[in-house]
Amino acid sequence: MSALLLNRLNEKIIKAVGEISHLRKERERLLAEIDLMRDENRRARRTSGEYRALVDERNKMIMKLERLLGKLEKLKV
Repeated sequence: MSALLLNRLNEKIIKAVGEISHLRKERERLLAEIDLMRDENRRARRTSGEYRALVDERNKMIMKLERLLGKLEKLKV
């Protein structure tokens, strides 16, 4: 009886070790995926900031051109 219980316990331990190994590999994969997502997030924020800067610069140029156009219209050129 004791040997039967020890064999069942041994099987459960082997199964648990396999599951733990699988979960560790899954955890590593998920951590790598999180790192990738963080890198993508940083790049996206940087690109978004660059886009905002370009839009601001474009709007400033439009305002300058409109002022110049107004001055030219006053001069009737």
